[in-house]
Amino acid sequence: MADPSADDKLLGHMLMSSRLITREQLERGLQELRDGRGASLREILIAKGWVSADILDQANAASIAYPPPTAPTLPAAPAPTSPTVAAPTAETIGLSPTYVPPAPSRPAAPESEFPPEVREAAASNKSRFGKYILVRQLGAGGMAVVYKAWDTLLQHFVALKFIKTQDFGDEDETAAKEQISTFLAEARLTVKLNHPNIARVYELGQIDDRYYMSQFYIDGPTLHEVIHGTRQKSLETLFYGNPKKYIQIMRDISEAMGYAHALTPSVIHRDLKPSNIMLDTSGRAYVVDFGLAKELKVDAASLSGAVKGTPKYMAPEQAEGRSKDMDGRTDIWALGVILYEMLSGRAPFEDDNIHRLLSKIVGAEAPWPRHVVQSGTVKISPSTAGAISIPRELEIIAMKCIQKDRKHRYPTCKDLVDDLDRALKGEEISIPEHSLQLGRAVKRHALAIASALLLLAGVGGLFAWAPWSRPPAVVAPTPPPPVDAGVPDGRRAQIAEIRDAFLRNPSDATLGPLVALLAKIEPVLEATARQGVAEWFTSQASRVDVDVRALHARPDWMGLQDRGRALLADLAFLERAAERRDVLKLSPAADLAELSRRARDVADWKGTFTLVANLHPWAAVKIDVAGKARPLDASRQEDVTPLRADKLPVGELSLRFSRGDASKTLTVAAKELRHGAVVRVWGTLDKLEHAIE
Repeated sequence: MADPSADDKLLGHMLMSSRLITREQLERGLQELRDGRGASLREILIAKGWVSADILDQANAASIAYPPPTAPTLPAAPAPTSPTVAAPTAETIGLSPTYVPPAPSRPAAPESEFPPEVREAAASNKSRFGKYILVRQLGAGGMAVVYKAWDTLLQHFVALKFIKTQDFGDEDETAAKEQISTFLAEARLTVKLNHPNIARVYELGQIDDRYYMSQFYIDGPTLHEVIHGTRQKSLETLFYGNPKKYIQIMRDISEAMGYAHALTPSVIHRDLKPSNIMLDTSGRAYVVDFGLAKELKVDAASLSGAVKGTPKYMAPEQAEGRSKDMDGRTDIWALGVILYEMLSGRAPFEDDNIHRLLSKIVGAEAPWPRHVVQSGTVKISPSTAGAISIPRELEIIAMKCIQKDRKHRYPTCKDLVDDLDRALKGEEISIPEHSLQLGRAVKRHALAIASALLLLAGVGGLFAWAPWSRPPAVVAPTPPPPVDAGVPDGRRAQIAEIRDAFLRNPSDATLGPLVALLAKIEPVLEATARQGVAEWFTSQASRVDVDVRALHARPDWMGLQDRGRALLADLAFLERAAERRDVLKLSPAADLAELSRRARDVADWKGTFTLVANLHPWAAVKIDVAGKARPLDASRQEDVTPLRADKLPVGELSLRFSRGDASKTLTVAAKELRHGAVVRVWGTLDKLEHAIE
């Protein structure tokens, strides 16, 4: 048994310090070398597939900058829960105990060999940070900022991530420690992830009180830019220009997350979104930014209940802060939202108000992507005339991922990947569409179930899978009308334009011309004029029905008044359209008058308050709120003190206290009350006192 050579030891410690191999891999490699299973450590590492020959060549070129590996220092990793700000040093904080040399004062190679942009940046001392040269800022988030940097030892670009808050005052000490703890936890977790579609971490360190993390540099756009063609917010999708490319991206990132979920303990990302997925110049996708990632251990039920993540990509359990309910299916929801955005140009739920947005995620049902496209609210590129043919299998896959109940989503990412593979091959996927419709309906009232089934019957067969080899085609929901030689040239196109104007932007302005058209339409063109109109009305009535019921199911959410008023406006328009159903041949999917009443209840809701009354001696009490009697016991018209009444609706409060022939009335104006207020009443019938907390 021969000891490894000094060169082998030097190479091993250098690779481990740069996070190219783990401590365990180094020890196994050296042991195999001692056992005579290889001529050199380099040969063993390449044979195991732990590091490539190119990286080893770069490491050998930089090896002269490292001191001999004798008597290495092995610093212990600090606990993430109680980070401290060290004195100014150049020290790497180990993700596992490692040998790490001090940062060199001079680069390992002549600056003349640096790329031009690195040489330009190196001219400024402000750009130097240990062995790194900061080239330019790539982006910034709530906690961290990321730079493109040059590693002067390994001679390649990296993404260098810093904590934003580096100067900690006394008042910021708690927040600073929390940021440092999160930063260290992200790096220690990410370094365990070894997958071709997850951006790896090379190094975590601290120089002069500045914490940093060196990561694999990806020279390409984010998935958001690839989908929308811009970095800015956009209601546009480029999916239909090259569907295969986008589905391959979905497949790769889903497989990457399946790998993370399968680890022990399982790792969930919790912030998957298009801007956290990057593509290199070859088109390979990488999942980045595991800042909110979490290891699911046995005691996961003790996780914090804080709502963390990007709102419109949150699963319902995440939006409600139910951390103990989060698992791999939480990431599957986000993957479904990304696929939905590819297909329709927008997320399933959109709202500028975060409270309304979270309310929709928890309580509302997402429209099918085809309905979003049909509404004309997004731009489809390349543009086509009329309706867009949505890939049916992909639409069903997306809707499967974003089921409210976790048990109705894909159980694992592997199941999602398998269906994406089937869709790419043009094979039948594993999910029947009707199972999604029924899964969404099981918790609703019978009327809502009937509405869902009616919607399924009305529009289920309107869209078909478009072959990958040709752009999306115009799809007609009804057979084309017969050709009549007596129809003037251009008449059919004029009618289709009036019809499509209504379907793209349903409003009084576009409804009027359509009604006028149908009043004098040529019989042979009637089918063209009505094409898609009845289906639109049915789907809109069903959507409003679902929204109203969802709002009633969540009366504790604030900010519902605006949503209620918006629903009232939608219902008013539907009612005006329904009045003309003899002309339009519409069939309402719900009782619009009842829906309007329920929506008005939501719009008028101002919250609830609590009443606490304790008079001495006791007194009978009659409670009226907004002119309506509110007995504590439905079998009586009054009760006696002491009493407590919870969740009384905000409105003018009138209390009549009586005992024998004596009585006293106390009135509190509605404007004095607010949601969550507590009204306390005490004293005697002769002298009533009250306060509002």
